[in-house]
Amino acid sequence: MKALNPFSVELKRENPYYEIDGKPLYKNGNFSVYKYGNVHNWFVYLWKNIIITERTGASKELVDRFANNDEPTDYSKYHFRRSMKALEDGKKYARKLGFKIR
Repeated sequence: MKALNPFSVELKRENPYYEIDGKPLYKNGNFSVYKYGNVHNWFVYLWKNIIITERTGASKELVDRFANNDEPTDYSKYHFRRSMKALEDGKKYARKLGFKIR
C-alpha cells in the first residue's frame, strides 16, 4: 500500500510516500499500525493510508486512543496532539498532491 507521510511533505522531501507491506498488526476503524520495512523495531501508525506517527513499538492502546479520540492526560498528550495534527495536515497535503485517500 502506498501511504502519504505528511512529515516528509513538510520537510520537502523528494518522495513523501512510504510503501507499506503486509497486513496491519492491529486495526481499529480507520486507524492501524504496521511494521515498516526491514528495520528491526520501526512501526508506522496510519489513518487509512496517511501516516500520522512513527514509533519504535507497536501499541494496541495507542491505536484505540486514536480511534476513540481519547487524548491522554499525562505527558504523552503532546504526541497524541501532534499525531492528530499530522492527520489533518495529511488530508490537506493529499488534496494538494492529488493523492487518493483509501
